[in-house]
Amino acid sequence: MQPQQVSAGLFALHTPEDRLTSRAQEHVATADIIVCGSEPAAHAPLRAKLFVTERGMQRLGQPRDQFGNLAALDLWFRGVADNADIVVVDVDPGTVSVAPIPAAELVARHLGYLPVQWAEAIAEFDQTRSAKDYLQAYSYSTIAQDNLGAAGDEQASATRRAITQFGLHGADHCHRTATREEIDLEPHVPRKVGPQFWAFDRLWYREQRSKWHDFIYAEAGDPRPYVIAGNGPSLRDSLDDLARHCGELRLVTSNFAALEEELVAQTHVHTVVNYMVAEQAAGLINLMPAHTNVVVPFWLSYCIRPRPNVFFTETTADLRFSTATAKELSWIHTVSFYAMQLAFGLSSGDVGLVGFDHSYNQPAVAEGAEVIDTGPDTNHFRADYFSGRRWQAADTDMMETVYDLAGKAYARQQRELINCTVGGHLELFTRSSLPDFLANST
Repeated sequence: MQPQQVSAGLFALHTPEDRLTSRAQEHVATADIIVCGSEPAAHAPLRAKLFVTERGMQRLGQPRDQFGNLAALDLWFRGVADNADIVVVDVDPGTVSVAPIPAAELVARHLGYLPVQWAEAIAEFDQTRSAKDYLQAYSYSTIAQDNLGAAGDEQASATRRAITQFGLHGADHCHRTATREEIDLEPHVPRKVGPQFWAFDRLWYREQRSKWHDFIYAEAGDPRPYVIAGNGPSLRDSLDDLARHCGELRLVTSNFAALEEELVAQTHVHTVVNYMVAEQAAGLINLMPAHTNVVVPFWLSYCIRPRPNVFFTETTADLRFSTATAKELSWIHTVSFYAMQLAFGLSSGDVGLVGFDHSYNQPAVAEGAEVIDTGPDTNHFRADYFSGRRWQAADTDMMETVYDLAGKAYARQQRELINCTVGGHLELFTRSSLPDFLANST
C-alpha cells in the first residue's frame, strides 16, 4: 500500500476528508504518526484514519504491502515499538472497514498475546464472534500464557482479570519438563516438540485416541471425494472452482490458509503439523468454526485447544506412508504428506490436489533451517502468509520423495492422487481440472 501525499509533509493510507487533513496538518512538525479518531489511543487504529508524516516514514519506513488494508495498523504498531511520536486527534471519522481475524492476528503477533481491550474492539466488527471467543482462542496457547504473564502493564493485568472472569484456562492436560527423564511415564505420555519436552496426561491421550477412531468411522459414510489444498500462489486460481463445487467435495486446508475466511467457510478438515506454524497460527485455528474439523498431532495440544471439532492423532517421523490412519500418520517433510494420509484413511476413492505449485523462492539453507520473512510472501497464495513469521525452509526434492511414496500407496489400492493444480511444477501425478476430477468421482 503506497501512502498518498495529501499536503506538505503529510501522507495518508486512505482517502481522507479535508477536515481530517487540516486537523492532522497541525501536527506535521511534531509527530511521526497522527491518528484521527475519538476512540482511546489503544483502539484508534481500528476505528480511525491514520496519517504518517515525512519524518515518520524516514523513521519507520514505508507501509508494508503484505498487510493490505491493515498496513496502517502494522505501521502504528511499529511506531509504538519504536517509541515514535504518535498524536491522536479527537475527530470522529466514522467507521473504517476492518477484517477481524487478520486484525487479531496482527495485534497478537506484535504484542505476543491478544489484550482484552483489543478483543472487545475487534469483536465489534465481527458479527459471529464475541470478545470471549477471541480471548479464548488467543490465550489458550502456553506461548500466549507466557507472554501475558511476562507483561507487566495495565493492559496485561486487565486481560488476566478478564480471562479469570470468563473462566478460561490454558492447556491443563500437559506440562513442560527440562528433560525426558523428569517425566513420570505411568500417568504421562512423553514427547519432544522442537527443543521442548512435554508430558501429556495419559488418560486424556486415551480419550483423544478413542475420539479420533470415532471420527474415522463417521467419515467412512461420506461419499464425497477429498480435495487437498496446497498453499501455493496458484491456489488463488482455484478459489472460484472450490467455491462453486464446495458441496461436492471435502476440502482439506492447512497452516495459514486459516487467514482466508472464505476458504475456511468451505473447509472440511484443517491441519497443521509443524510446531512453529502451530504456535504462530494457534489463535486462528482455535477460532475455526464448528463445522471445520481440525485434525492435528496430539503433541500440538499445548497450543491447539481441544474442542468437539478438534481431533488429535498419533504420529511418526518415519519416512513411510501410513495406511493405518487410526494408529499413526507420518508428518515428515511437509504437512501435505500428512494430509495425503488423512485423505487416504478417511475416504475410499481418488483424491484431488489444488495449489500444489511445488516451487519455493527461499534462502539457500538446509531443510528445517529457521527463516524469517520480512517482505511479502511470494511462495504462498497470500502475501501475509509467512510474512513476518518464523518458518522452516522446505526441500522440494524430499517433498517429491514423500509424494512419490503417497502415489504408490494409493496405486496399491487402485486409487490415484489427481493433480488439479493450475500450472505449477508437480508432475508426479495425473493432471486434471478440478471440475473434471469431481465429475469423474461421482
